[in-house]
Order: sequence, then C-alpha cells, then structure tokens
Amino acid sequence: MKNYSQVPTDDLHTMADTLSPILKDVAANGHIFLTGGTGFIGKWLLAALAVATNNSCQISVLTRSIAGFFDAHPEYKGHTKFQFIEGDIRHLEPTSVTGITHIIHAATPASATLNLQSPNEMLDIILTGTRRIAALASANPVEKLLFLSSGAVYGPQPVSLPRISESYSGAPNPMMSSSAYGEGKRISELIFSITARQRKFDFVSARAFAFLGPHLPIDGTFAAGNFCRDAIQKNVLLLRVMARHYDLTSTRPTSFTP
Repeated sequence: MKNYSQVPTDDLHTMADTLSPILKDVAANGHIFLTGGTGFIGKWLLAALAVATNNSCQISVLTRSIAGFFDAHPEYKGHTKFQFIEGDIRHLEPTSVTGITHIIHAATPASATLNLQSPNEMLDIILTGTRRIAALASANPVEKLLFLSSGAVYGPQPVSLPRISESYSGAPNPMMSSSAYGEGKRISELIFSITARQRKFDFVSARAFAFLGPHLPIDGTFAAGNFCRDAIQKNVLLLRVMARHYDLTSTRPTSFTP
C-alpha cells in the first residue's frame, strides 16, 4: 500500500478497512466534493480516500494552490480518483461544480494569530465559505454534508466539568473578539442545519479537536504541535550552547562552564 502524505502505514490500513464498506453507500455515479483537502485534516481525508476500495465515485478537491500541493505531495499528481480544483472558498460559485452528491467541508484557517489579530477576517472566511458551500449544496443533488466544526463551539471548559458532552450548552463569549473562530463555527452549524432541513439532505457536524499526527502545524492552535515546536527549539538552543563550549568536530571536549 502506497504511503500517502507520510501517514503511518498502520493508520492507512485501518482507515482503508473502515472507510471501504462506508463507500458502498456512495453509488458509482456519486460525486464527493472536499474543501480544505490540502490542509491538516484534509490530507488525512485524502489519504483515506486514496487507499479505500469500493471507491469508484468522482472526488473533487478544492485547493488554493494545485502546484504548491503537488510540489509538497507528488504522490497525488495524476491520481485517477481525484480532480483538483484551484480556487478560494470565498469565491466559489454554486454552479462551478455540478453533480455533487456528498460534501465534506473542512476549509478553515487554523490560525491563532489570525483569530487574535484579525478576528473580522477570520469570521469572514468561515461564514463566507459556509454560505458558498450552502449555496453549492442547494444547487446540487446533495444527499449528505459533513462539516468539520470544532470543540471551540463549546467555549471554555468549566473547571468543575471533567468532560464536555455533545449535549453541553456552553458557548464562546460573544463579548470577546478572540471568540471569532468558535462563534463562526457555531453559526456555520446553524446555517448548514437550516439548509439541510430546507433542501432535505443529511447533515453531520464533527466537532473535532485535540489532534496529533503527521502534518500537524507546530505554530498554530494545536497544543501537541506547539509542544513539539518548543521541544525542537530547546534542542536547537542546547546544541548552540554546546557548540560554543565543545569542539563538535571531535569527541574531545574543550572547555565547558555550566
């Protein structure tokens, strides 16, 4: 099995075994439209779809840079399962892709810096993208839509609450500009819920959070990624300190003062 996008082989096998039976529900004439397919979660979704059997449907992937993605992941270049479409989610026209039966909407910038410094832009990207996808779903024979939401919709976890259930009714603080990301996801869930009821298709919201694995950004909002970044930076700093006091071209130390 080809190792797509550096995803561990065991994980690829697990995803293939899990996803293959599910894809039986997507008919041979089905058409999956995936946004955010070249992001962190999107790359895992692409890998899963690439290795899954029983997958004879068409898969369209929206990305902001096809050339940039192929440069980083040449294993997808020329892949017969995927059709890559270049564009910005905010400018997607409802009629730009036709015959869509299933949508996976995962396009959102996971940027703490953008959320803190430009909350209006963060909110605009999320909501404009959501409205574009809702319009696309309305213009196509969509049967199911999966939205990659976030645990941020619950707001801060109270200290007295050991775990958050899906029925928890907490929310981000609307008086704080840093809530732009979480509030954007909440409103998106509402928009998709309304659209799904009006257009009569199934809608599922996956409130994902706490990630660890290949492609995880080390400069974003992911605790595990930031932990790895700090460890790397400290190791580099340690090497620099050692280089100042040791002759690293030999095994003999020079002078070293702790």
